Amino acid sequence: MKDVCRFSKRKKSPSVLLSADKDTAMSKACDIWIHIPDRENSGDNIGTFYSQVCFDYILNLISCLIYAATYTKNHNHKIEIDRQTSGK
Repeated sequence: MKDVCRFSKRKKSPSVLLSADKDTAMSKACDIWIHIPDRENSGDNIGTFYSQVCFDYILNLISCLIYAATYTKNHNHKIEIDRQTSGK
């Protein structure tokens, strides 16, 4: 993963890390670090489930934000492609 971060930096592509570990080298190497609270050692046997739900929620939220930010542009592009392919 460190190689991926270095590659991203060389290509000037921002990197995002989702992690519960605050002290990892990856959190310092990435441009954005999204902290996931660590509940896996809580002793109540739902830690893994909790982590998975957190990751799913955050990734879905990011996808929704990207979709919303680019909706008009992509919708107009789709309309143009539909118009061109329908022969009208």
